[in-house]
Amino acid sequence: MADVFDALTSDRPYRNGLGFDAATSAIRNDAGLHFDPDAVSAFLTRRNAIVERLRKLGKADVTMAEPEAA
Repeated sequence: MADVFDALTSDRPYRNGLGFDAATSAIRNDAGLHFDPDAVSAFLTRRNAIVERLRKLGKADVTMAEPEAA
């Protein structure tokens, strides 16, 4: 899940990255659909540590509030 979170919050040539909260919501919403619910639960348990690590690596939160519809 940490790699999905990083991918969702990273800018791509075709879209801007999501904010940390929006990426978390996107992952939570896909529990049981695209992601194993146990993996999502484990991610949510460690989410704050993951965000802190990303910030220490220089990744700033962005303000985009909602994921784009697929």
